[in-house]
Amino acid sequence: MHRSHVRTLLFSAIALIAVSPLGAQTPQEPDAFDPAFLAVPADLPVELIGTQTQSAGPPPAAPAPVESPAAEFRRIVQELRIHRHQYVHCRLKTGKILTGQIKDAGFEAFSIQTDVLGEHHRVRYEDLAEAPRPVPAVGTRFKQSAQWAGIGALVAVAIPLLFVLSPLLYASGMDLC
Repeated sequence: MHRSHVRTLLFSAIALIAVSPLGAQTPQEPDAFDPAFLAVPADLPVELIGTQTQSAGPPPAAPAPVESPAAEFRRIVQELRIHRHQYVHCRLKTGKILTGQIKDAGFEAFSIQTDVLGEHHRVRYEDLAEAPRPVPAVGTRFKQSAQWAGIGALVAVAIPLLFVLSPLLYASGMDLC
């Protein structure tokens, strides 16, 4: 065989290998047959339907069970808990409003942190008046930032003051322990 025949056979083989999968990827025309047309209209009298007519559609689905408010609140809290730094607004049946971060969520209650120092409120799902919702909580963020600034200022003043007063306390013989 000549080189030209070998090249022709080689290119033909490559073309067959490459074209076959491409042909399988071409979209097909949708069928003109639509099973929705086989369904029996609901307004036909029972006598005209007959006993051998079958519906092509799936059987009607059973109504979904209604979720209790506590179960719905539990599901919402679990979704909000994913975002660790997201502030949440909770309105209780007593009228109290809590704004903070969800720290712990259980089956019957969840814990919301409303203070910098870790003040946690345990809230039962049955005690919620409405579903918790995410909020930007600018005021709460400002309040907590001010609390952190106060803690920082206290530490910044207390440590140097302790160093200044420690020789005086040592000289006076006062026992700190």
